[in-house]
Amino acid sequence: MGRKSCFVIPVSDMNAANNIITNHLQTNKFQFLGQFNDTINGINLTMYGYKCQSLVAASFIEYAIYNNTVYMYGYANSPKNPLAIDDNSLVGGLAKTDAISKIMPLVQTLQSMSNQYQQPVYQQPTYNQPMYQQPTYQQPVQPMYQQQTQNTMAGVENTTNTYSIVALIIGIASLILSIFGSWAGIASIGIGYYMAIIGMRYKKNKGLCISAIVLLSVAIVINIIMLILRIITK
Repeated sequence: MGRKSCFVIPVSDMNAANNIITNHLQTNKFQFLGQFNDTINGINLTMYGYKCQSLVAASFIEYAIYNNTVYMYGYANSPKNPLAIDDNSLVGGLAKTDAISKIMPLVQTLQSMSNQYQQPVYQQPTYNQPMYQQPTYQQPVQPMYQQQTQNTMAGVENTTNTYSIVALIIGIASLILSIFGSWAGIASIGIGYYMAIIGMRYKKNKGLCISAIVLLSVAIVINIIMLILRIITK
């Protein structure tokens, strides 16, 4: 039994949040699967499930909007055996990479609408003091559920970092195989490209991803040259 990545995001406008989610689901061709009851952080919710099937894998979004908060699951594979997108293990790497590309843009958009909660300010009563007082400033709070979402998002970033390293390794292996004339490198080049492109969305991965893309591109050029030479020498 797998795990689903959970996001709990406070929003200032529930109607706007619903419109954003609806537009994202339609744009990315998610299909409605049905609704079910679930409990997140002790709150009973009616969740709406959606599935996006690509050539690579299936991605899932399940969500509910309640009390100015979006509760959402995001994962790959299947509802019965989910793959959490913040799990940086190599199991289901390509499927999780594809799901990240379908799910995280929505999470990041909703995160930008998050309420800025303020701590209540306690002012000490003063006696026989001048009328002027230093101004007091409210500091933003990081509620438990916001920290939970931030931890999940950090896990997703770690996942993309792991797969960026995998893409670089694939790039090196593909280059070596191509130099020795093996067509085995062709199958891995597409996987490496895909992982590198998704990893490019996070700044700390860009160096690895660019290096991987360069190596993969060189491997493609070598394979094309080798193919031309084989045709000519026949």
